[in-house]
Amino acid sequence: MVTLSYWDFIGEEALSKVFPDGFPGWALEHAGIMETSLMLSLHPHLVNMSLAPTNEPAVFPPYDVLPPDPGLTPASGCLVSPVKATVEKGRILYETAVNAIAKVVRQHKEK
Repeated sequence: MVTLSYWDFIGEEALSKVFPDGFPGWALEHAGIMETSLMLSLHPHLVNMSLAPTNEPAVFPPYDVLPPDPGLTPASGCLVSPVKATVEKGRILYETAVNAIAKVVRQHKEK
């Protein structure tokens, strides 16, 4: 068994194509450009971009406080706006992740 997360296989080359204005960081990408682009590419019928929130990126302190302050998360639940998501960006992310993950699976299949 191999346990992995697709985002660990998205390198700088793909990030620079998907985020030409700069990558906001993994902490903000929940329901953002990356995941919305993947859904546009894989399941476009499930995405309604007219409902995409346009909120500014969430701002978090560089430390954790428990219990977490729910006021730090925008009401939409999106930590960064997904309005710049596209099918092409989704294809870049998908191909990058699938190719890298397939390589890992092939390496461990032989063991």
